Amino acid sequence: MSIVLGNQLSNVAAQTTLDLQGIITSMRSSGMTDSAISATLMSDLTTGGRIFGNYRNQVKNTVKSGVSMAGSNGSEGRFLDQGVKEFQWVTVSAKPCPDCERRLGETGTMEYWRTVGKPQSGFSVCQQSCQCQLIAADYKGENLDKPLVRGEKKSKWKPAMTLKEAERWNKNSIIRETYSHVTEYSYVRLIMKDGFNISGRKFGKTWGNGVYLSNNREVLNYYKKGFYGKGKEIQLKINVKKLLRWDMNVDTTQGYTMKNAILRKAGVNIEDYNKLTDSLKQRLGVSGADAEAFTRLLKAKGYDGLEIIQKAGEFNINIGGSQIVIFDPKNISVLRG
Repeated sequence: MSIVLGNQLSNVAAQTTLDLQGIITSMRSSGMTDSAISATLMSDLTTGGRIFGNYRNQVKNTVKSGVSMAGSNGSEGRFLDQGVKEFQWVTVSAKPCPDCERRLGETGTMEYWRTVGKPQSGFSVCQQSCQCQLIAADYKGENLDKPLVRGEKKSKWKPAMTLKEAERWNKNSIIRETYSHVTEYSYVRLIMKDGFNISGRKFGKTWGNGVYLSNNREVLNYYKKGFYGKGKEIQLKINVKKLLRWDMNVDTTQGYTMKNAILRKAGVNIEDYNKLTDSLKQRLGVSGADAEAFTRLLKAKGYDGLEIIQKAGEFNINIGGSQIVIFDPKNISVLRG
């Protein structure tokens, strides 16, 4: 088992090293000093940001899959010791990947499976996340013509959850960290009861229609001051699959406005954005039409939200600081207590 985990953790560390080298090269190319780069990376490390937060999640998932792989290898060894010659592929996930789904019910010798790829060997779309198993081909104790779905409870969205509930609910999210949102005290109880209502918002839509979050203390303190003592900081968990990231340490506008540059990064045609904005102006007004068009087009590209990272120590009120905008309020839950 130690060999399996050691190899997989080495791969994770190697990939993170390559990512860091690429990010540092991009930062230097944009003119950042080494001290500024060091401060940015240290901030990411201490807050569990995109770089090191992703590394932590990969280590956790690697340990989990390594333990599973070691267990599977042990079971296969016992089967072979008992003289089992043929093994059958069984899918465990409710929604197996296309590669694994095609193998459901297929049988072969262990030599055959080692040649074409065993579960968690990396041959499939799901790679090390594979939950499939190889069992004795003559085993008749289950209905093996269908995936064996493990009886794990699916956690449904609720406006407010305990930390344990929220961590179960967002366990597959690309963002597992806790973020904060600042609002009026009088709104907190309503948000925890019904969730965020963004339909009637008249302001705070610079980067689209959604809920604005941050884990940057300077940004949160700024917005709390805007409520003149009536602001309340609430903590939240996020459940998203795809987030567009605009890092001002790396990304450049190349002569476009920042909003247009963000849309171009997402693969949006700026003419489509302008046309959609114009068509919405009569009903929503200028700012409302702009926010709605921006949001619709990013969602159409599959994005659940937008993350903006400002340069360390360069808070800009027009940009709003380092923050995340989540377009669907049901991708957010307030933490109780």
